[in-house]
Amino acid sequence: MIFDKLTNAHLYYGLGKKFEEALRFLQSTDFNSHPTGLFSITINGNETPYKVKHYTTKAPEDCHLEKHENSIDLQYVVSGKEYFGYSPMDKDMIRCGDNLSDDCVYYEDNASRVLLKEGMFALAMTDDVHMPEIRTNDQGEAVIKVVVKIHP
Repeated sequence: MIFDKLTNAHLYYGLGKKFEEALRFLQSTDFNSHPTGLFSITINGNETPYKVKHYTTKAPEDCHLEKHENSIDLQYVVSGKEYFGYSPMDKDMIRCGDNLSDDCVYYEDNASRVLLKEGMFALAMTDDVHMPEIRTNDQGEAVIKVVVKIHP
């Protein structure tokens, strides 16, 4: 799992061409005026889906601790802030469901939380169990986020 500011994206270009292209895409696009929904871009010669989301953060019990078998999540907070749960995959984790059509396997919550603020990104590899969209206060907060699904 990597958490950092998008201004430091150049530090991660060495992870590979697809990561560099995805990070450069985030750096070069104004998502404040971008419509919400599911879109795609070409990264490393492959069509790569990305989603622009507008939502209000939720209570932890309304969020899902998840991991993906077939994609790496690059989640970028355009505006707002949220707690982002994280746990390395462990054989003792209790699986509590799945949505295989969306490449999600769910686990019971035992994640640590990191504050993900405007201008920051999280890179969740296929072994990183993560929980996005957790509120930082009692009411929740409006967030604009972009999620790029990078295929390993």
